[in-house]
Amino acid sequence: MLDAALQQGCVLSGDLLTLLGDVVTGLQLSPERMAANLQLSGGLINAEAVMMQLGQTIGRGEAHELVHRAPRVVAIQGGGVGFLHVLSQDPRVQAELSAEELARLLDPATHTGLRAVLAYETSERARHALAHARTQLRAEAPNSTS
Repeated sequence: MLDAALQQGCVLSGDLLTLLGDVVTGLQLSPERMAANLQLSGGLINAEAVMMQLGQTIGRGEAHELVHRAPRVVAIQGGGVGFLHVLSQDPRVQAELSAEELARLLDPATHTGLRAVLAYETSERARHALAHARTQLRAEAPNSTS
């Protein structure tokens, strides 16, 4: 039964790789376009970085409220008023972050998020799953020969 499941899993994985090949064939990366797309949100894409930084000094709840409120102000005021501008005008932000720090936090090029942590955790889960699968296969091996 395990052999059939493994075989089917391999076939399906091969099918997925073929489909993925079709999807990425001809794909061209454009760093300039990617950077422009990241700027479309006016810094909103990095709102979490600001919230986490402010949370260290003013508390998570207040930081969340402040960062959550800013996009609504941007939407209401419109006319080119951006996220950075709204945040930089808030006295609570001014008390904790310089204009340079705020701009750095909102720059997508400087924000890597939790990628390293997530990659490590995922690789740990994969190692544990592989070890578990090997243990199960070893335990079932003597049974399959009888």
